[in-house]
Amino acid sequence: ARFFGDEPGSVPTHCVTQGLGTIMDARVIVLLATGPAKAEAVHALVEGEVSENCPASILQKHPNVVLFLNNNAAAKLENKA
Repeated sequence: ARFFGDEPGSVPTHCVTQGLGTIMDARVIVLLATGPAKAEAVHALVEGEVSENCPASILQKHPNVVLFLNNNAAAKLENKA
């Protein structure tokens, strides 16, 4: 409930989850990240080693990934093309 103003009645009762296998089966993967809190994760995803420590790093192995990042989320990237 902490993400919903500590209002238990506001917490969703249903959700959708996707495993990495299902995600990797997609023809195109689109990822959106914004804000400085995502900078380290974006760096690990894009420039880190493929590792269980960063499950999203497996996206490096996918042939068609599109990232939409704002400047804060991209702040720790070395190669900003």
